[in-house]
Amino acid sequence: MSADKTIGKDLNRVAVLIPAWKPDEKLIALVDSLLQHPFAAIVVVNDGSGPEYDSVFEVLRVHGRVRILRHEVNCGQGRAQKTAFRYALTELQGLVGVVTADADGQHAPGDIVRVAELLVCSKGSPVLGSRNFAKGVPFRSKFGNIITRHFFRLLSGRSLGDTQCGLRGFSLESLHELLKVRGERYEYTSSVLGYLCRDGKPPIESPIATIYLDHNRSSHFRPLRDSIRIYSLLLSLYAASIMAICTDVAGFAMVFAWTGSIASAIAAGRLLLLAGYAINRRFAIQPWMPPGKSFLGYGLALLGTGLASLALTVCLHRYLGWNALAAKIAAETILTLAILGRS
Repeated sequence: MSADKTIGKDLNRVAVLIPAWKPDEKLIALVDSLLQHPFAAIVVVNDGSGPEYDSVFEVLRVHGRVRILRHEVNCGQGRAQKTAFRYALTELQGLVGVVTADADGQHAPGDIVRVAELLVCSKGSPVLGSRNFAKGVPFRSKFGNIITRHFFRLLSGRSLGDTQCGLRGFSLESLHELLKVRGERYEYTSSVLGYLCRDGKPPIESPIATIYLDHNRSSHFRPLRDSIRIYSLLLSLYAASIMAICTDVAGFAMVFAWTGSIASAIAAGRLLLLAGYAINRRFAIQPWMPPGKSFLGYGLALLGTGLASLALTVCLHRYLGWNALAAKIAAETILTLAILGRS
């Protein structure tokens, strides 16, 4: 079998999902280009665009492989993707996965095809489009991606080159979990990354072209309102992490003052964190994880880091003469930096 036939067979098992709100002719051009490839279907979600945009969707509707779904009112990118995910799960047969793309022309058809091909052979791992922000990128887009990327690394311990790209590939099996992820609008993309990097399969990053047409004027991203949504989600995770640190240090300080034992004090801090599991499950631990799995993983992580913290704290306190609390804080800082450095 030739390489071209193999690629065609692979794309026959992938659907492209495109949320669209008030689209223009760029959506028509994108769909026309994608129809040159044997995708199983192209699912476009009209996310409450209004009757004045019906003509755009009617042009697309005449193609047999294009499916138009409709929200009566604008519900947001996250909700539109979930609508498309449900459709793929219930109405499309024989898929191995789906690729999400934006409707504003920022994703080249060739990159969409490449992400789809990687998805087919990824053994269930998600594929993330990753843009190069070196040249020709509007300042607000470059700055926003830099800030979000560093926040995300701090919270998840994993470094990604692009945290805001809408071009992503997901296995069909993963859609069941993605439907449970919090978020209805742009913040949903960040929440999905949190799931993928904490509890899902490690993602594969695929370099793609960086396209900003007319300084990205066609984008419906609202810098203030949507940034607040995104960073609120990230800060909720960060606030839970700060709460955990304070709980751990307070438990250590109280028990060490009472017993004089570093081992007992570290154990007490870890037990307090375990007791606060419900809070961490609401914020830092993803709520879509099965309770047994997340509790076991959380407990094992506390045990492993607790033993490492004990060894470091004892060394700093006993052999370097540091104050016990200062040694404890330094040990936890070293462990955190080591974990982030491995990501």
